Amino acid sequence: MRACLAAVESGNVDAGIVYKNRRADLEEGEGGYEITVSEGPKISYPLAVVKESKNVEGAQKFVAYLASTEARAVFTKYGFLPAP
Repeated sequence: MRACLAAVESGNVDAGIVYKNRRADLEEGEGGYEITVSEGPKISYPLAVVKESKNVEGAQKFVAYLASTEARAVFTKYGFLPAP
């Protein structure tokens, strides 16, 4: 994220893309355009427990936590839209 902003700030690129929750890192007065959910691509972060994991039970608990109401609240707090 910082590298993207640095490239834009230095003039090495015309534009960069960062997550909305990182927008606070931009300097006051810098431009920006918010791409709405309907305009942008569907972005997802797949998750799976690796079969050869040394701690399958712990990994399964972590996956269950990420699907919990508590974790969904954290995702929402930081600007992510949890999957339905």
